[in-house]
Amino acid sequence: AQKLVNLPKHEVEFADPFTSLGGVRELRDGRVITVDPRDKTVQLIDLKSGSATKIGREGQGPGEYSLPQRLVALPGDTSAIYDPLNSRYLLVGPDGKTGKDFRMEETAVGAGRGGGPGAGMRIGGNAPKGSDARGRLYYEAPPFSFSPDGPGSSSDTAAIVRYDRLTKKSD
Repeated sequence: AQKLVNLPKHEVEFADPFTSLGGVRELRDGRVITVDPRDKTVQLIDLKSGSATKIGREGQGPGEYSLPQRLVALPGDTSAIYDPLNSRYLLVGPDGKTGKDFRMEETAVGAGRGGGPGAGMRIGGNAPKGSDARGRLYYEAPPFSFSPDGPGSSSDTAAIVRYDRLTKKSD
């Protein structure tokens, strides 16, 4: 038998709607950063006051994004906006200001599944699935690999790939 659970009334509410919420990250002080890929907006929202401040702007230059798709939590209330159209991540500090951007080094995965040297798929274009306390990013590798000796093969499992931003290496 399933038990009915009544949730408590919410403490705060943000009145403005979102078209498509691609990511939410709560900062230590209770403010939240949101990413809306459809509206191409990133906001710093103060739920206590109900105010929202736009972060960055649409474009291809410094502090800009073309398609803010996902939000990745990094240490110290820093966040990274995954922007596949610009092939990069844009850093956002806890103050809501954009900082440097970085590109993930293209990394071959799948070589351990029967492929020879250099065989495998590249994960540089994949959206991250998460991060850890050291700021390393995690991806799901494709469940197939290519071999220089013949056709590719698929699997019912996929590798988890960890990318270290400091060393620019994956494992």
